[in-house]
Amino acid sequence: MERDILDGALSKAHAAGIRNILALRGDPPRGQEYSVPSSGEFTYAIDLVKYIRKKYGDWFCIGVAAYPEGHVDGSSPGLQDPRLDLPYLREKVRAGGEFILTQIFYSVPHFLSFEKMLREDESGLFKTIPIIPAVMPIQTYQSFRRMTKLTNATIPADLLAHVEGVKTNDEAIKQLGVDYTVEMINQIRARTEHRCMGVHFCTFNLERSVAFVLERTGMISPRESSTPAGPGKPKIEIVDVLGITSRLSSMMDDDTRNRAILDDEGHERLEPPRPRHRRESFRTTPAQQFALAVSEGQGELGREANWDEFPNGRWGDARSPGIHHRDVA
Repeated sequence: MERDILDGALSKAHAAGIRNILALRGDPPRGQEYSVPSSGEFTYAIDLVKYIRKKYGDWFCIGVAAYPEGHVDGSSPGLQDPRLDLPYLREKVRAGGEFILTQIFYSVPHFLSFEKMLREDESGLFKTIPIIPAVMPIQTYQSFRRMTKLTNATIPADLLAHVEGVKTNDEAIKQLGVDYTVEMINQIRARTEHRCMGVHFCTFNLERSVAFVLERTGMISPRESSTPAGPGKPKIEIVDVLGITSRLSSMMDDDTRNRAILDDEGHERLEPPRPRHRRESFRTTPAQQFALAVSEGQGELGREANWDEFPNGRWGDARSPGIHHRDVA
């Protein structure tokens, strides 16, 4: 981005009360193999981290990316190794990064080894910093193979065998995606001794599988809504979200949490929080509450999602975000 475009985006985020920013270099422009910066000012992610911190001080809680299996086109061409990326990650954290969000992966042992390496790093920078694993529930065979090729993610042999066995069965592969994601999350929680409780879901706008994962991992527990539902209006569910929560949650007053509310015509709108004007670090807190409207607020969570049931495009709406031949990068 040019500086004026970046300044406009940051200004809008600030005005909207957004407190958490993930600072990325980004992918190459469409049709190009390599990233070419528009100017010499923002060549790497660390340049963006420094700029945000200098311009906005402590307003934003800045997240930075990390790669459990090493950056695909990173520090050593042809050799993908997270240890080679470590000096750059240290610098991003020193420059102002306050949480780490990983690239997607399917090999839990690779993530566990990566998390252990960071926690034990001699710099001491990563002992307590939130490390948030990014998981992408398998939705379709084509999107799964495309993303693992793009990220060069390791596919465990047993997972690959199961995927190949059901690749022509849309419903079966979605169910496999839910089952495997649940198992990944449970393993990560247990084997990091609950240091990694938060998860970043890569959804590609297909929310139903994620809703099932949230239910089965106990990340959410429905509570009765505090927003009364009028005649003909759906009830909005209030949920408890467990584990690591961002500073956006910790900086909200008790009576001003993000929540979905209904206007006079029954349409949902999001009521933004009023942030406090004091510094609070990104940390693990007790369960936070916020409103969540899923599937128009009706039915069991996620079971009435309005995206196509079969997103491969053979039966569904051609405009579906899940169609395998569309560019989702």
